[in-house]
Amino acid sequence: MSLPRLLLVVVLLLASVAHASEVALSEARFVPATGAQSRTIGSVASGEDGTDLVTWTEDYRSFDHVQLSGAVYIRAYGVDGAPLQPAQTALGYGSGALAVWNGSDYFVAYGRFYSRYGTFVPSPDVEAVRVAADGRVIAGSRVSLIQTRATGGAIGALAWDGTHYFASVSADGDYRLLLLDREGHVVRSQAGWALSIAALPGGGFAMLRLVDDRLELERVARDGELGPPATIGPSDRGPATIALHGDRIAIVWHTLTGVAAAELDDDGHVLVSLALPDDATIGSLAWRESWWLATYDQPSAGCIVRFGSGVASSTFCSATARQPFASAARTAWIEKGVDVRTNRNLSLAGGDVASVSAAAQSDAATVATATGSIVAWFESGALRIGGLDRDGSRRADHVIDAAAEPHHPVLATAGGQTLLVYVDGSAFGVGTVRALRLDADGQQLAPAFTLGHGAAPSVSTDGRDWLVAWQSPDDTKIRPQVVAARVTANGDATAEVLVFENDATQYKPVAAWSGAGYLITWVEGEAAASGTHYRAMTQLLDRNGARIADALTLIGEANGDPYYAPSIACGPASCLATWYGNGVGTFGAVLAPDGTRPSQNRLLLPLLSLSNRVIAPGIDGTFRLVLDNRCIFIDADGAPLADITWLSGLPVVAGIVDGRIVYSRVTAPEELLGGASRLFAREQPALSRMRTMRMR
Repeated sequence: MSLPRLLLVVVLLLASVAHASEVALSEARFVPATGAQSRTIGSVASGEDGTDLVTWTEDYRSFDHVQLSGAVYIRAYGVDGAPLQPAQTALGYGSGALAVWNGSDYFVAYGRFYSRYGTFVPSPDVEAVRVAADGRVIAGSRVSLIQTRATGGAIGALAWDGTHYFASVSADGDYRLLLLDREGHVVRSQAGWALSIAALPGGGFAMLRLVDDRLELERVARDGELGPPATIGPSDRGPATIALHGDRIAIVWHTLTGVAAAELDDDGHVLVSLALPDDATIGSLAWRESWWLATYDQPSAGCIVRFGSGVASSTFCSATARQPFASAARTAWIEKGVDVRTNRNLSLAGGDVASVSAAAQSDAATVATATGSIVAWFESGALRIGGLDRDGSRRADHVIDAAAEPHHPVLATAGGQTLLVYVDGSAFGVGTVRALRLDADGQQLAPAFTLGHGAAPSVSTDGRDWLVAWQSPDDTKIRPQVVAARVTANGDATAEVLVFENDATQYKPVAAWSGAGYLITWVEGEAAASGTHYRAMTQLLDRNGARIADALTLIGEANGDPYYAPSIACGPASCLATWYGNGVGTFGAVLAPDGTRPSQNRLLLPLLSLSNRVIAPGIDGTFRLVLDNRCIFIDADGAPLADITWLSGLPVVAGIVDGRIVYSRVTAPEELLGGASRLFAREQPALSRMRTMRMR
């Protein structure tokens, strides 16, 4: 690498460390968490300090009922019973989370899922993390309990005896009993599987195992050594659960004649026994106050039964409470199929909704104005407008007046007005392409008006009027084509015109004003005897959308290998067009204002990403390209100078305005926003300063 380019790379890396921290584009608005097809209660753990932790899994399944993915969530509650976070916290992808209190914090273990095909490298199949009493994940506490190349793992049972955890885990047919230290590191591992584990008062554990159609109770020493088993009785199947309090033992299990709950003395003699419904699905078992609480689910209701020596047994059922789970202090259940509800009483009604998240923000666009920037985004079925003032302070956001579900917003500013273009209708198909004018602060100037029908709009401006391009609908079985319409400063729109008509299927146009006209780029595919031929195209139009010259093929004839989502932006003297394709990465080419090509196609980044690409032109003919979490600096000839990683994770970039990147990303557990996607802005180093350092 030459010395000038080496200096540039050094400056870029230093600048990436020094740039300002991110700013949220709006306050979080909390709503019942949606999106999961189903939710499953994992456990409820009660701490000695009066706090409680609820764990559950949100499941997503394919059409053939095979699990596609799942995520584990938690929410903590204080001594007064109120939630300690404004929303649920995502621990990670997996299922079946179990939690125990270790005297100062919670230890949460859960199985992972890697699709039906497994993983290519050894990965945690069961992992665990510690959670503070206030519900915050303890940094650096994540550990792997069992690791293979399986499709995933499961944790069947977990307990803490004051010194160690004892866990039953499995992965890829490997069943293990693990003795773990306080941090979750494996102290001892041996073959075996437990249906349920409880801690003994003096240390060590008691566990239930199913052996040859017999339910066995087996004691485990503090060092993990297994003791001789004692037979409880015949059992046709699992699951079963065990709990201990003082010298009393309680179990719920499947006998040969049905489901039974019993209290035993320390020698295993039955003190109290009662039959539960034959169709009961066994849930939890816990000691509360002076009796045992057992929960179970039936096809028609969720139930809690109270029993024990000297206690008249009683049962309470609720048709709306499913999968009830009770701990020493708190009860949780699933209501309406997806809501996780919880309270401290046994009524299985009312209570707090644990499955709460910040409203997701996505599908954003941004543009600079005379007073700062405007940002438009999709949130809770509506399109919201916000932004930043010139000093970086956040503007109050508001909902625009739009019918249906507006999506795919794009923005362009001409003078003191900004045109917002969006699609009304299903986010997965075509709809009505509509537009409205905003002032410099994002306030609506007039009602929205219709431009046409289609999808994937783009808008650019010559500084006075706007040109809107979009993909025509294909619901008439006619191939989609790129069309365009002019919008005046008064809000008058011309009829749509074809940008470049041919026999190909055209989609995802992007428009940019070059000074000589509007340059439109798009991707098209055309059927041929040898297969579909794909091309990335560009066309120069005048202010009214009429063609000035023939279309230019940026790259084409990629048989069977499509090119994706081209983008284009123009500076004072030239334009940069970029696209992904050829199975290699992101390519680019510099174009003259008249649309001709003064440079060759160049590979800008060998990154296999189909994400959007955002281009910011510099005043000196250079460009800056942001793709995912990479920022590439490109010279006036289209050659990449250097690239940096500006953010951990993979954000979706909406645009670059006023030296700030506007993007959405999934929030981290420590942000306590339920893992929702949220909008942020972050400053980036100025390109002019980079080039000044390079010239020295």
